[in-house]
Amino acid sequence: MAAKFSEHMKISITQNGKTTELEYDAPVSLADALKNSGVPHGFPCGGKGNCGKCLVYVSGALSPLSRREEFLLTKEQVSRGLRLACLTEVRGSVFVTPPEMEDEQILTSGCMPSFERSPWGLADGDKTVYGVAVDIGTTTVAAYLYDLASGVRVAEQSALNPQRAFGADVISRMERSIAGEGDALRRMITECINMLISKLCVAVRAEIEAVTSAVITGNTAMLFFLCGEPVQSLAGLPFIPSKYFGEYFSPAELDISLPADSRIYLPRCISAYVGADITTGIIATELLKSTHPVLLVDIGTNGEMVLQTGGKLLACSTAAGPAFEGAGIRMGSGAVPGAVKSVMSWDGKLVCETIGGARPESICGSGIVDTIAVLLELGAIEGGGRVSAERAGELGVLCEIDGETALRVAGEVILTQGDIRAVQLAKAAICAGMRTLLHRGGVSRDDLGMLFIAGGFGSFMDTRSAAAIGLIIPELAPKARSVGNSAGSGAAMLLQSRALLEVSERVAVRTETIDLAADKYFMEKYIDCMSFELGE
Repeated sequence: MAAKFSEHMKISITQNGKTTELEYDAPVSLADALKNSGVPHGFPCGGKGNCGKCLVYVSGALSPLSRREEFLLTKEQVSRGLRLACLTEVRGSVFVTPPEMEDEQILTSGCMPSFERSPWGLADGDKTVYGVAVDIGTTTVAAYLYDLASGVRVAEQSALNPQRAFGADVISRMERSIAGEGDALRRMITECINMLISKLCVAVRAEIEAVTSAVITGNTAMLFFLCGEPVQSLAGLPFIPSKYFGEYFSPAELDISLPADSRIYLPRCISAYVGADITTGIIATELLKSTHPVLLVDIGTNGEMVLQTGGKLLACSTAAGPAFEGAGIRMGSGAVPGAVKSVMSWDGKLVCETIGGARPESICGSGIVDTIAVLLELGAIEGGGRVSAERAGELGVLCEIDGETALRVAGEVILTQGDIRAVQLAKAAICAGMRTLLHRGGVSRDDLGMLFIAGGFGSFMDTRSAAAIGLIIPELAPKARSVGNSAGSGAAMLLQSRALLEVSERVAVRTETIDLAADKYFMEKYIDCMSFELGE
């Protein structure tokens, strides 16, 4: 029987021992209540009811189970009081317990070559002043504190990007911004950055007043959200940003809690979907200093990449989606304790390693790539991506969930046929983008000197597995080198060098962007790259 609406609705939300209370006088979506409460909770599909990952324990006056929830939730989950926040309406007083927030392993380290320092936030006579470098990623945010006099990094902090409450990918968040929630997106990221800056200062017992400068990098959409800029120019044709940045802001303009006389620099973006994070990545990897062609690829939701050949820079962005970050995968997760992170075969059996050595409960990006590579080798997954029921049965990994064929990885952790298809789409976008850049740049695989792989997922994945499934071009695996958070490292270099800051602006302007959506060669290769049977 449906719960009746009560005029006075009290929502008590308890997470990690802390309780937040809200009151409403009309029915409200549980997802909206969570967002309004400030309690961190992810909605990978943007609250569309597609992913089944916004699980919460809840009791009280609620809307009845929808057909979609009945499909996505198991009987056991329902019996334990679990609901999907995006599909549940609060109709009276309720008690909500989101899952405990787990510490996710967030990559903060990155390459940083030697360079001549000339910090623009350091005045003559200053002794101990600090600068902050921030990289706003779609999934995570990393911040670094530097002693500007010595150039020493004295602290670092990271957090999940709270904007994930509006979706795991940039497109979902832009849709919400256009729908009128741009201010909420802005507040989320500014509050996150302010929290990280506060933690950085506490770590070294420094006063906020000692911070004189900051560089904040990120993809184009992230910087638009930070500034509260309308995103319509990024979301529709001809996809020409109304703003490229490469300019200074005051803390007040961005609602960043730094001294009023400090300055914040946002590096210049290259295009609508090749952002300032690639600009700073180019600086950190010194692409322009290489005498051989070099390819930099940030394997993430946006799949941004840039090729340097003969001093010319070609860039593109391919919509890989968040599959490699766990979103859109039935039991996918970030790099949290209990996530399967690596898989190998031993005598025809899967041998798995989890983060923290905990009991397997989910699977993160590196584990997904390993699993598919191993099962391809064992014949449980065919070249076209279909699960071989016969071979999987022989190996003892065949199972079924909600009528869908699946493969058991470890314990209760599985990969479904749908998960495999999602990975095929994501890896095809990345690999086809790489092939297109090499083709347009006239660079053969033999001539490419180095493949730099940036980003958290790219740093933890096994390049052999990535080559085996066709995520990266197989011939380039021996040339691959992880450069970690090159975007954050580049931001730190701009923080400490006026000359590099000026170089970064010129780099962004001169980089040519290839529109893959209108590129016939890319579309052909995208179809080819969806198969696990790797061709030319």
